[in-house]
Amino acid sequence: MTGRPISIGDFSRLRWIQGDPRAAATLTPDGKPMDENGTRQALERWAQHWSREGFGVWIFSRKDGEFAGYAGVMRTAVEGRPEIELLYAVCPAMWGTGAATEMSAAVLRYAFEEAGIAELVAFTLPANTGSRRVMEKCGLRFERDIIHAGLPHVLYRITAEEFAAAHA
Repeated sequence: MTGRPISIGDFSRLRWIQGDPRAAATLTPDGKPMDENGTRQALERWAQHWSREGFGVWIFSRKDGEFAGYAGVMRTAVEGRPEIELLYAVCPAMWGTGAATEMSAAVLRYAFEEAGIAELVAFTLPANTGSRRVMEKCGLRFERDIIHAGLPHVLYRITAEEFAAAHA
């Protein structure tokens, strides 16, 4: 799998996931596909985040060039506290293939080893067992239940030291 920072030219790839009802069920607060304007806004926000922070969302493709999904790290707030979030989404056709774990592991390596980030969080809906497995396979540990976007979520966390120890 190969990855690169997301760019404005990735609109159609991003739409592929954000417009899919299966993916949207876990990506949007209302569980409905994002409209084109929402995707455009997310893409612009993510591109600006890269320019401002030096880290952000990556687009990933399989070695044969097929689009796999996106993953990255972004500044966010969790219950009013500033955090840096690991986020990821995989094309539904690739669910269960290990793609989310592979993309997330690559992003974590970049975040901790290149970008100098000290710790990250990730969160998902409690029933999203696939996403929870990705977090756990990548070394994140369950911290607590939270409310995010008005819905119950589970919060996971990993520090740079924990990541380094797991990959020594």
